[in-house]
Amino acid sequence: MMAGNGSRAKFAAAIFAASLTGCVANTSPETAAPASVEVEPVTGIANDALMGVEGMHVGEGLWVYAILYRRDRIDQAQLAAAPQRICSSRNMSFILSRHEPMNDPDIPGVDRVMVRCR
Repeated sequence: MMAGNGSRAKFAAAIFAASLTGCVANTSPETAAPASVEVEPVTGIANDALMGVEGMHVGEGLWVYAILYRRDRIDQAQLAAAPQRICSSRNMSFILSRHEPMNDPDIPGVDRVMVRCR
């Protein structure tokens, strides 16, 4: 792993999270992590599994978000709920999500979910 990649991803996630200050996290039992695990509030994914979240406005009210996560640490229920959570946290409708393996030698074991919201 190249030096700084994790820091950049965490910085991007922090910027994204800061832009969503005031959003209410979903605490339903099927998507909430145990109380002892710190969870990023917008995605609902445990911090130790989340590598970063980035969003980009692609026109006419359409946004695309990328959630980067560690395969070996991800909770599948949290991952399944994350796309809907991101969209609803921005007061947008969920359109679709797609899981993509990264296969990047600089960040082994990291995959992403691409999310579209309107």
